[in-house]
Parts: sequence; structure tokens; C-alpha cells
Amino acid sequence: VDCTYIGRRLHGFKPQWTARRGIEQLYHTFRATGLALGDFEGERFKRIAHVQKLIQDGELDTDLRRTPQLAIAV
Repeated sequence: VDCTYIGRRLHGFKPQWTARRGIEQLYHTFRATGLALGDFEGERFKRIAHVQKLIQDGELDTDLRRTPQLAIAV
């Protein structure tokens, strides 16, 4: 990560974070919250996987519109 541009624009700017510190923070947060790889790669955090599940479950049609029976039930 190169912060020379922002340093030229904001005199005296010194970044406090490094890529390593950012990764460590993410790692510790994921561990603390119990986030597993399967959760991260699953439908909860990936929009296309979520949409595919809605289609598979019959909640959306192939045009990505809600199916009539579920729209009435809601």
C-alpha cells in the first residue's frame, strides 16, 4: 500500500495501519465471532449464491421475480 498521494494532499498524514495489522484484525475478529470459511463463502455473504438459493427454493423465478404464491403469503 502506497500512501504517498494522500501524504502530498494532507500534509503531516502518517498512516497508522499496515496491511499486516489489517489482516490480523480481520483474523482475530473472524475467530472471535466464529466465522468459518463455509459461512464466508456461502449464500449469506455472496449475493449470487443467495439468489441461486432463492431460485432453487422456488422463491424467485428465472427472471429473478418473486414467485406469485410467496408474494401473496408475505
